[in-house]
Amino acid sequence: MAKISMMVLATIQRVYGFLFNIRYFGPFFDAFTAYLSVVLNFLNGSFVASGYEKSNRPEKLIELYVYDGCPFCRKVFYAVSVLGLDVKVYPVPRVTLKKYGELKESRYRHKAVEVGGKAQFPLLVDENTETVMYESKDIVEYLWKTYGSKATEPTSYKMANAFAVSNFLTNILRPLGSQGMLRIPSKSPKQPLELWGYEGSPYVMRVKELLCSLELPYVYRTVPKFATDKRKEYSKRFAHMVPSYRKNLGLIQVPLLVDPNNNVEMLETNDIMEYLNKNYKIGEVLNESFSDYTTQGAGEGHYTADS
Repeated sequence: MAKISMMVLATIQRVYGFLFNIRYFGPFFDAFTAYLSVVLNFLNGSFVASGYEKSNRPEKLIELYVYDGCPFCRKVFYAVSVLGLDVKVYPVPRVTLKKYGELKESRYRHKAVEVGGKAQFPLLVDENTETVMYESKDIVEYLWKTYGSKATEPTSYKMANAFAVSNFLTNILRPLGSQGMLRIPSKSPKQPLELWGYEGSPYVMRVKELLCSLELPYVYRTVPKFATDKRKEYSKRFAHMVPSYRKNLGLIQVPLLVDPNNNVEMLETNDIMEYLNKNYKIGEVLNESFSDYTTQGAGEGHYTADS
């Protein structure tokens, strides 16, 4: 059954790969599948939990070792967004689908093993409580207990959790290796980038996927809807960049990327993606599909013994 599922996904990948590369139509199809994914996930991550500001807030940034092509990692991202937390993200996309848990060439998977002992994701590191934790379910429970004890889950978050299969649909709608599943060779930045946005935005989704595949570390500043204090912080720093009609309506615009390495602050998804590719990308993603996927060769630490 698993083999058949992988073959079906591989077929979908090939079709999507063809459609994404059609001139003019490709960008439209890319945006459409991102929109559809968000809708089928009930806009999960778009709205902040009421009472979040009354809960404890971490003094130091929580660190996450995650990759956007993983549904369990996305589950953690949804909780982070709903709770209005800021986190430092170390992207750990797969090196290859042909060898399970491969570490070679990965920018941060070796570091994840040093920190936690195995190449299993998502991995949370919280220096505020000296916590190192695996398993998405445990991490989500930890985040709510530690930083959302006085908060109430928004309806969209409850609905998405009630229909958990909706999260996995994203892997069907966003199946390409370059969409946060496989690494793309890139230059390593001296300083982490900074991304302002929230889960539930198809525009933010596309930028996060590329940041992940390029293995670019970044601080994720979440500004979900109704997170008044977070959005005030955004407006204080970036009001000069937001179009007048948005400011007049009290709205912000995401994604917003800050790259301290080049003194860049920019809006617009397509412009941000073009910038990241131009300034950091140095190679192409591997031409692999889910038909190449294997779990053979995995050691006890979820990585290959010779990595």
